[in-house]
Amino acid sequence: MNNLTVLLSFVVAGCTLPIGTTASDGGNGAPDDSGGISCLDDGGTTPRPMPDGGYAYGVLPPTVACGSTVTCPPSAPVVAVWGGWTSNPPPGVSSDQVLITLRQDGGGHTTGTIVYGAKAPPPAPMNNDDCSGVPKSVGPIGLSPSDVVVEGFAFPIRDSIVTSTRLRVVSSRAEAYRAICECQVPIPQSNAGGWACLPNVGGEISGTGDFCAVNLPSGLTPVSCCRYTVCGNSGVCACNSTGCTVGGSSDIVIDLAVNGDHADGSDGKIGGDVHLTLMH
Repeated sequence: MNNLTVLLSFVVAGCTLPIGTTASDGGNGAPDDSGGISCLDDGGTTPRPMPDGGYAYGVLPPTVACGSTVTCPPSAPVVAVWGGWTSNPPPGVSSDQVLITLRQDGGGHTTGTIVYGAKAPPPAPMNNDDCSGVPKSVGPIGLSPSDVVVEGFAFPIRDSIVTSTRLRVVSSRAEAYRAICECQVPIPQSNAGGWACLPNVGGEISGTGDFCAVNLPSGLTPVSCCRYTVCGNSGVCACNSTGCTVGGSSDIVIDLAVNGDHADGSDGKIGGDVHLTLMH
């Protein structure tokens, strides 16, 4: 494929392609798109401080470190990079820029990522109370995490249709919260059973959203507003007896008609037109 000179600025992994820059293959096919995705090892390097028999209902686990970052497995080769803009940037995104990177493995399976906006990827959480990678608009008195697309995060493509005339990619907004959810410690949700990262006992939030507490049997107990946000009624984190991960969330669905080096269509779940140019 021919390289295209891009008259916009796109974030690709932590680096920016400035105005007038040609997106070259950099020796391995295309700019890297791994920004925002970390390989975490929560197995033996950072064990959860679970007491024998687990936590009893009404007991909050302490702040614990997230798993250590390990070497990610090799990515499939990049086969295409599409960059452009959307007429309706999603909530939480300050720029209209959109970047889709497509990879294909030896079996012909297409993967890749979708990135909205021009900001650098959000930082990975250090512990289960660290929401530094969560947009400021999200919080106990702000927007629900499931309503926001995290700018700069490389959303992994879950499903795709890629032909000479159509490009359709699907991901989930919840993927941006996978790291903070998988850092949580599962506890009994109630006396009736079930698991969560906060007990289902209700709580209180200050008017400014910077103080949160839960109504434990022992009394009103402060908890980080980060944990209150992702573990509360937002449905972002889901747990069982062995751990937590992301729960349900709104999908990202971009469906475009391809005509040579141009692709035009819509962002079905968010709304708005999307116009992309083949960069690589």
